[in-house]
Amino acid sequence: MLQNEIQKVVADAEQKLMQRRKEMLPPILELLQNKIDKVAKDNGYTYILNESSSSGVTNILFGAEEHNITEKLMIERGLQN
Repeated sequence: MLQNEIQKVVADAEQKLMQRRKEMLPPILELLQNKIDKVAKDNGYTYILNESSSSGVTNILFGAEEHNITEKLMIERGLQN
């Protein structure tokens, strides 16, 4: 009985935390991306990368739009007209 109540309180807290994160994170990430874009453009950078993680994955934080090949890849894969 007490164990069930504890589990419910924990589950409710986790749900509230996830909801709060969902509300707060996007504006913070958008602000950060805007700052990254500004620094890149102001300094003439073509790319800005983050540090590689322990898995060896590097994320592109900024890339010049003229180097974006996403649409070409979609066409190549037959996923777009």
